[in-house]
Amino acid sequence: MRHRRSFWRMQLEQARRSGEWVEIPRYYTRSTAAQFVSDIRGGRRVAGIQPDETWFAEWEGSDSPTEDHLCRIHVRYGGRHARS
Repeated sequence: MRHRRSFWRMQLEQARRSGEWVEIPRYYTRSTAAQFVSDIRGGRRVAGIQPDETWFAEWEGSDSPTEDHLCRIHVRYGGRHARS
């Protein structure tokens, strides 16, 4: 079955290939960035994450309330792990 090439699938594939931290080229609000990072770390609800993969993720942004929408997400592929 072919998956369409969603934005997140393409970004995660780039991170898999590089083995390094990859900056996601979009800005997010603080709350959205925090939720994406939580979902990526937990391996859920993000297109392109396989159940047996480990991902590292973090977000950064300004402390200014007027720049709440200027947060970036960084991801790094941690490899596959044995299913339990």
